[in-house]
Parts: sequence; structure tokens; C-alpha cells
Amino acid sequence: MSIITLVRHGQASAGTDNYDRLSTLGQQQSKLLGDWWKKLGTQPDAAFAGTLERQQHTASLALEHANLKQLRVDTLPDLNEYNHNDIDAAFGEGFSSDSGMDLTLEDYHDIMDRWRKAPASKLENVESWDQFMSRGMNALQHAHDALNGDGHALMFTSGGIVATLLGNVQDHPFHVIIDNIWYIRNSSVSTVQFDGKKAHLLDFNCVPHLDCQADKKLITQI
Repeated sequence: MSIITLVRHGQASAGTDNYDRLSTLGQQQSKLLGDWWKKLGTQPDAAFAGTLERQQHTASLALEHANLKQLRVDTLPDLNEYNHNDIDAAFGEGFSSDSGMDLTLEDYHDIMDRWRKAPASKLENVESWDQFMSRGMNALQHAHDALNGDGHALMFTSGGIVATLLGNVQDHPFHVIIDNIWYIRNSSVSTVQFDGKKAHLLDFNCVPHLDCQADKKLITQI
């Protein structure tokens, strides 16, 4: 039986020239996660991260602060977030999904729904929603196989992968998946148990490493 901990990256730099870079707060969130794991004595058997800078940097900072620098982080592109620039350009109708508070949840639903329902003619150079939906489960299976079916793996990823993976696990309708993408907190952990065929959710969107600081400014979603 595999235990897979899904970690959403720390806060990125929305509204700057490089969204993919962790903000100062995002770096702090990642370090606090590592401190929490150190306190718990967490000893994972494997770690994976997408290719994105914010995912890789979150992994590096968290593992360093957990005294787990010796743990190799394997790069797994299936853990990458969807390309929001491509999706915004094709389906945003003037909105940008990294524009912070200028974008409402309703706006975001509309963008994602246009993507989901897009005909093949509009997806020539864009990943389809169905392809994106499959990637989290592909990553889960990869981690399980790497553990030989038994152990604990960390996967540093993004909100979209966490939400779609759990959508597959728990058969969530589309609107719930989109709500979860919107509300998954930076540096949060979600955990699933997987036997190679069936996955079960153990916890979701948890930030104990931030809650214990008693500083609400540490808890962010964008």
C-alpha cells in the first residue's frame, strides 16, 4: 500500500513578470512545511516534482528544512499545472487566471468550462481538459510503481493536479473540481492511500504548519 502526500507549491508571484517564481511569502510557507515535517519526524521513501520553478523550489526548501536534503527529487512532468497562458489565450475572453482578485470564481468557472467543452478544432496547440484530468492519476501510478507498491512518497505539484486527481478518486463533478482548484491553499498537503487500483482520500488541503503560526497572512490561495 502506498501513501502519497500531494503538496501544492508555495505562493507564486502573480501579477509580476514571472508568475512561476515563488514569492517571499511562498518561500516562507515552504520552509515552514519542512520545519513541520522535521518536528513530526517525517521520513518519506521518494519524492517527485513537476518541472515548474515554483514546484521545484518548494520541494527544495521544504526538504532542506525537514533535514531531508539527501532525498532525491525525481522530475515528473505529469505533475505540472495546465498552461494557464495557453488556456487564457484560447478561452479567457479577456480574463487572465493569474490576475489575482480581478478574476472572480464565476469568471474562472467560465474559462475552465469553455476549455472543457472546446471542440478539437480549438485544441490544436492546447492540451485538452481530458488530457489534463488524466495526468494526476498517471503521476499517482508512477509514484506507486516507484515505491514497488509500498511506502510513502511526496509529490510537489499544483492546485489543478491535486483537484483533478481527487476528482477522479472521489468522482467529483466538474464544478467541484473547479472550486477545489480555486480554494486549494499554498503549501497545503493532501494525502491519498493507493493500492495500485483503488485510491482513498485520507486528508485534503491541510496547512497545520501554517495554522500553528497563528498568522492568517501566511494562508493564501493565489
